[in-house]
Amino acid sequence: MADLESLPLVVPGPDGPVALPLGQVARVNRGLGPAKIDHLDRERVITIQANTENRALTEVIREFEGKLASFGLPAGYEISQGGQTKDQQEVFTRILVALGVALMLMYFVLVVQFGSFLDPLAILLSLPLSLIGVMLRCGSPGHAQHHEHDRVILLMGIVAKNAILLIDFAKAAEAQGLPRKAAIVEAGRVRLRPSS
Repeated sequence: MADLESLPLVVPGPDGPVALPLGQVARVNRGLGPAKIDHLDRERVITIQANTENRALTEVIREFEGKLASFGLPAGYEISQGGQTKDQQEVFTRILVALGVALMLMYFVLVVQFGSFLDPLAILLSLPLSLIGVMLRCGSPGHAQHHEHDRVILLMGIVAKNAILLIDFAKAAEAQGLPRKAAIVEAGRVRLRPSS
């Protein structure tokens, strides 16, 4: 401490620079502090890392965030997640954007195919209903959720294809003279048990 107090500081004076010992302008005390200070984007950070084993990442993050909700942070502090959690959030964001673009393109293709703005809406309205089974399956305990987005995309494709065929069958039956309700029932019967 004595060596630190005698450390010379060069400060401007009336006749030019003057060397003063640090002890004259500051008080040197012993204290505790971090051995290393990390920075990210010019702000101090403390990184806490963990590895998950035999549990899905989303389940661990949900439990972690639940415990953090009751933890009060002082002003000026925030908690952000990185690593696989950040990557997973970015992937889900990209998937949602891709699904939105795919739905818009599907709608425009169906408008051209059916020559109507209303028929494609019936097809697109069936897609959210298909997600009920996926969400129930994803919510089951111990189920691995990292490949579910692939299954959701495949399921939406199958449901859209089935809805297109149902509407196409119903419109064809209606064009042959069947009333609309009977045409819809007939299309459902034919699609439920295809003849070939």
